[in-house]
Amino acid sequence: DTLEAMSATGSWAELIEKGQTLARNAQQVGYRPIEARAMSHTVNALERLGRPEEARVARERTLEIASEARVYDVLAQQATRMLRTHVDATQMPEARAVLPFVNMALGLAGQPEELQIRVRTYQAAILTEANDFRGAIDLLERALVDCRQLGSASARACLSPRRELGL
Repeated sequence: DTLEAMSATGSWAELIEKGQTLARNAQQVGYRPIEARAMSHTVNALERLGRPEEARVARERTLEIASEARVYDVLAQQATRMLRTHVDATQMPEARAVLPFVNMALGLAGQPEELQIRVRTYQAAILTEANDFRGAIDLLERALVDCRQLGSASARACLSPRRELGL
């Protein structure tokens, strides 16, 4: 709960410190799920502070631990963020390469709708880069349909498809 509160308030430096401490403590007692969750928060904070190389290294370790501990929601979230990192850096070959992993992680996590909406938006960016505008629009429109079905609970995830379609 403390890490969630720090994330919500943007206390990134403190979140890194607390997340790393919690991850170490969880590792010492062998509680991998908490270690994976704490590391996930740390990765997110590192990204927010503009420390991409540290975030990349921490994400790799987080994905490994989340996979071993079967913490599939963390696996899906970090896989989706990895995809976003490649898309944001216009590294489309890398983005295309991680899509099967992202889809597998989403499946293990039970296909969380908000993450699916985000992934469709990132896939649309990949298609746009490949000049497949019709395919990109179709994905964004599908994401909007999902947004409408989820209602206000998905407002944050639905900003990207709306923005991309100019709504």
